[in-house]
Amino acid sequence: AQDRNVRLEKRSIHFENTYLEMINQRTVTLSNRSDQLVHFQWKHYPSEREEEQQKLRQLHALSEEEVSALQKLNVNTSESPSAGPFDFGVLIQRTFINHRRQLTNESYLFTHSNFRIDPLEGDLWPGGSLDIQVLFKPNEARKYEQTAWLDVVGREQRLPLTLTGEGEGAKLEASFQTLDIGCVYVGSTHLYEVVLANKGFIEARYQILNGNSIFGSCFQFDPSSGTISIENYQAIQITFHSEQLGQFNEIFNVEIEGNPRALPITISGQVIGPTFYFDQAQLKFGLVSYGFQTTLGCHLYNTSLVPMPFKLHIDQERNKKHNHLVSFDDDEDEEEDTINSNEFQIRPSRGIIPPQSDTKIYVDFIPKSIQKYDTFLQVDIDGVGKNIFSLPITAK
Repeated sequence: AQDRNVRLEKRSIHFENTYLEMINQRTVTLSNRSDQLVHFQWKHYPSEREEEQQKLRQLHALSEEEVSALQKLNVNTSESPSAGPFDFGVLIQRTFINHRRQLTNESYLFTHSNFRIDPLEGDLWPGGSLDIQVLFKPNEARKYEQTAWLDVVGREQRLPLTLTGEGEGAKLEASFQTLDIGCVYVGSTHLYEVVLANKGFIEARYQILNGNSIFGSCFQFDPSSGTISIENYQAIQITFHSEQLGQFNEIFNVEIEGNPRALPITISGQVIGPTFYFDQAQLKFGLVSYGFQTTLGCHLYNTSLVPMPFKLHIDQERNKKHNHLVSFDDDEDEEEDTINSNEFQIRPSRGIIPPQSDTKIYVDFIPKSIQKYDTFLQVDIDGVGKNIFSLPITAK
């Protein structure tokens, strides 16, 4: 017997990019060119043989579930005999009998969570045609492909209809994707702003993931998550505060619900310590009398925009005796001396200079040996480091 002359207008349907949770529709025409009424069904499997194999696998799995359920019941009732094992066993058996009956009558019509065919089955008169509606509703931003099989009474082979489509997630654009904030002072707080715009046709739910690195954790985004409606935008404030010195290049991903591709925002820069200077190139005491105090002063300027906590001290290792004349200490080395800490007094030796301000520094010097003094006034900055700057000090 020849196959009934029933044809599909096309063997494949492609859906253009479709936004998540929106429906895209296409039509395919089914034509009956035979002289007999035909019944058709859209099936999930390409042949009746594969349907029977699938049914056998499911029946086998169902039998294993039934055995497992009865074994558990026997264990439970042996521990609690008053539970009434006979009634529960009969209930389990009846339940699985109903499952087998449903599975035996299963026709395996086409079902898919994202594609739908309407009608799934029906009759087609001789010489007639029918428009079949195919709907596509993606729930993830990815590619989809599925084949539906048209089973026609009177045809040996089922007709394939390949369905393809791609889900498209929400679209967000940022006012910038890279930001170089340049050099910023340690301990300072800086504010920036990025604007997220919804360029798609569905609302966009977003979340900005903070970095786990040293500098990544110094950034805060507000709001860090939310929903942006169609053709709308959201301004997000970025706060940066770091107590750590160094360069950074941080990437923050804006995760968009339903979209596997995050929107990256890169922020780079460098955290530096406070900037400062002395108003003198050196402290030159010149020729001073043994045992008498001489005082020199200078200004220490904080040119940065943050307070500068400082500590001043004399470099004990850089003083060396030159042209040794007289020693007043029998234990003193004739070739090399270190400075007695009591010879220099610094006022103040520590403090905090406000932003873009200065403080007056005095150094009192009382020589306790006859020698040439060549040392440094060292500057330590809290949170930055020690011996950040050295101001030369000379005396005889």
